[in-house]
Amino acid sequence: MSSLTLVIVGTSTMVAQISSVIWIIVSAHRLTELAENHLKKSIFLEINRKSFESFGIIGKVIRYGPIALMFLAPKFFERRGMIDANELSNMPINLRNKLLLPWIVGIVFAIALFAFPYIGKNFT
Repeated sequence: MSSLTLVIVGTSTMVAQISSVIWIIVSAHRLTELAENHLKKSIFLEINRKSFESFGIIGKVIRYGPIALMFLAPKFFERRGMIDANELSNMPINLRNKLLLPWIVGIVFAIALFAFPYIGKNFT
């Protein structure tokens, strides 16, 4: 692989990662409180809200992460009594997708960014 190709791929990956972080911040600002209103019985989210609501936009991003995690691993949170299963299933699919997509895209580009040094090497 030529060095120009590596530069282009590396730059594209970094731009995509920065874009996904901006997307997460904007989504957190717009959707965190809306999602918390749908999950009012959740003890875990109530504690997070009280702990991080005074942190501004960074606090919203911190509160937004566990909400997305609840949809990725609902059984984990249900077994520990942190959420009500009915609340999670009653959340609108549209909102659920808007919560999950930025985090999934961010994780994919983070993995790509960490794997980038190994792209140009031979694995023989």
